[in-house]
Amino acid sequence: MNQEPTWEQIKALASLERLSREALEKQIAQSGGDADLALRLARACVRDSKLAEALGHYDHAELLGHLDAHEERRIVARHVGDLPDAGDAAQA
Repeated sequence: MNQEPTWEQIKALASLERLSREALEKQIAQSGGDADLALRLARACVRDSKLAEALGHYDHAELLGHLDAHEERRIVARHVGDLPDAGDAAQA
């Protein structure tokens, strides 16, 4: 993405994922690792309100080279308390 996505944009992307988390996990296991599938799984976790689980899948997608994974992860992490908001970081 050219700019950091908003939480609303991430939720919209997540709602577009139609496969279940289980089906995506199975495809990832069969493929041996695929950045697009890992990102889709992270989005499916967001869709299903499994935000903490989504963070690990975003990490995996980023490790595999998906360019959107890092920015999306940052936004999701703010919703689970993994990263401070920009205002909190400035105060630290």
